Amino acid sequence: MKKLSFLKRVKLLLFMILTRFKINKLREEFIKVGDIYIGIVESILPSLNAAFVVLNHFENNGFMHLNNKKKKNKKYSIIIMIYLNFKEPSGKKGPSVRGDIILQGRYLNLSPFNQGTFFINNIEQNYELQYLKAIFSLLRAESLGLIVKSFTLYVALEKIIQDFYTLLYEWDFICKNKENCFPPYLISKHRNFISNVLQKIYTDKINNIVVDSYQGAKKVAFIIEKWSMDNNSTFSIKYFNSPNFLVYDYNLDLIIYDLLQPRVNLVGGGYIFIEKTEALTTIDVNSGSCNYLNNPRETIFLVNCKAAKQIAKNIKLRNISGLIIIDFIDMQYQKDQLKFLLYFDSLLQKDNEKTKIVQLSELGLVELTRKRQGKTLSDVFASNVHQSFSLLCEDYNLELSNFSFQHVFLDGVSIYSI
Repeated sequence: MKKLSFLKRVKLLLFMILTRFKINKLREEFIKVGDIYIGIVESILPSLNAAFVVLNHFENNGFMHLNNKKKKNKKYSIIIMIYLNFKEPSGKKGPSVRGDIILQGRYLNLSPFNQGTFFINNIEQNYELQYLKAIFSLLRAESLGLIVKSFTLYVALEKIIQDFYTLLYEWDFICKNKENCFPPYLISKHRNFISNVLQKIYTDKINNIVVDSYQGAKKVAFIIEKWSMDNNSTFSIKYFNSPNFLVYDYNLDLIIYDLLQPRVNLVGGGYIFIEKTEALTTIDVNSGSCNYLNNPRETIFLVNCKAAKQIAKNIKLRNISGLIIIDFIDMQYQKDQLKFLLYFDSLLQKDNEKTKIVQLSELGLVELTRKRQGKTLSDVFASNVHQSFSLLCEDYNLELSNFSFQHVFLDGVSIYSI
């Protein structure tokens, strides 16, 4: 494929709307969410009701709230099993961990330590509940904790059973592995990056996957074939066999570069400035020279709404978390403030991670919090370690102004989507 000029590549970005961004470090000792360890409690802090846990000799110690364990053991040193379910290491902070295990499948999640519990999400009809209970009763799964995903009702029975036994096999492997190891020790590493990301983003709306690794394409085909509920004639997997880098041919490098900049320009004028510190992230909204409405009140409200849309998007793509302080342009009327907060909250609810508006302070600052999952984009690119990416974008036809299709791009161990 002939390389595009920079200007043409920038124009092509107008047809892309990035909706998700996931990144993974390619080094063995990196602790990831989902890894299972035999750890050693190095010290217990009774005043904080917490403990520091040694996971390996290369990373910072893990931090565990003791109320995450059913039994609080006050011994100075104790061997425990750690499931990194909350937070990966960030900056100088170690990972947050808990003494429980949840194995994730396509349709089910297995929680072996929560015996006698059964969880069902978003299933309202009683007959649907009884149907699923009957299935797992026949499988003799009453002694295991199960989280059944809502769309499981529409999946063929054999796929549910296959997913259940796959999780049982994984748990049996972990139990056997932990008997022959000396702590601290990694018992089970989280699944392959391709499997992990496909599990989170794959839907029937995605109809094209591009992979620049032949082995990666085979793995994708195997996973999709195992998951597919029906034959999708429009779905295809394309092997990207080109001397050029996939990220350059599809302009993904320009998208990543833009996400690393502190300034984000708004359509029609104005901009936002994002600055991250160790304790919090601040975002400043500026109107710039925009004055496209005769009424100043309407201009301020419109600029704030445009800024809110960009802020919600960038919080998600940059994986900004923790405490976030936003300085919007002051709105004098309380009616405008309430209307704006409702709009901003509706944008934040589209995020997969829990994001909550705390308050609108007396100084006009919007305070919100977002659950941390993994490193921020700036933290990841601060190191020189090779990275792999996962991008999911929506492709729009601007002339028709309607949704056309979605693509996913992979590099063998990474996923790119446009």
